[in-house]
Amino acid sequence: MIKKINILGFEYSVEESNFVEKEKEQDLTGEVWNTHTKININSASKSEDHKLGTLFHEIIEALNYRLEWKLSHQLVTQLESSLFQVLKCNPKFVKMFLKDENE
Repeated sequence: MIKKINILGFEYSVEESNFVEKEKEQDLTGEVWNTHTKININSASKSEDHKLGTLFHEIIEALNYRLEWKLSHQLVTQLESSLFQVLKCNPKFVKMFLKDENE
């Protein structure tokens, strides 16, 4: 898992830890603290793909906050799962963004 990610010019730290949301007494997969530029991913998640999907979800949450989109949590979740699937299943498409212009 990466340790830092730049989101709209803000450097967010990315950490993994095992945590439970106290108020709701349920396990969380991740959370973002925009005022502290920090993303926390639950280390107890089932797989690396699940952790990566959670990170993707929290990135969308950060964008939602920074750009004041006012997206519902349901829509953030739908965006995460659908965009994550497209990126995960199309590695050639992702590589197009990583290609060196000098090649």
